[in-house]
Amino acid sequence: MTDFEEAHRLRIQLGEEPLPAEQRIEWMEKLSKARAAAQASVTTLEQIEALILKV
Repeated sequence: MTDFEEAHRLRIQLGEEPLPAEQRIEWMEKLSKARAAAQASVTTLEQIEALILKV
């Protein structure tokens, strides 16, 4: 089951309404920023690993 299907199922089970479009956009923007930061961290860790292996 995909995350979307799971979220949809839980929302129906709990009787919750979907988030307003504006709030979904805000959350997606926050997620995008968090993902970019995580990817930058991975890149930094890979560079550190490469340096350690050279030493």
